[in-house]
Amino acid sequence: MMFSGLSNSVASIIVGGLIGIIGRIPVFTAGFLIQLTLILCLLLELVYPHPNHIEWLFFFACAWGACDGVWQPAINGKLIHVYVLLFVYVYA
Repeated sequence: MMFSGLSNSVASIIVGGLIGIIGRIPVFTAGFLIQLTLILCLLLELVYPHPNHIEWLFFFACAWGACDGVWQPAINGKLIHVYVLLFVYVYA
């Protein structure tokens, strides 16, 4: 969990800057493709967990945290935008 949280925090900082530079669509597409690859690897058991290969656990935890770091800045940005519009509508 520590590796997932660390990679999530680092990815959120990096993605927040990247969204301003290259836009939301390419960042979302890259995040979607990475997340889809992770899900397919786990569901199709392309990487089978084994006690001698503990590095895969850390890899998947870091990659999953990084993908979560892609979605968090975008969703938070959209929610803030919606709340501001709602606030202006209610108190106008």
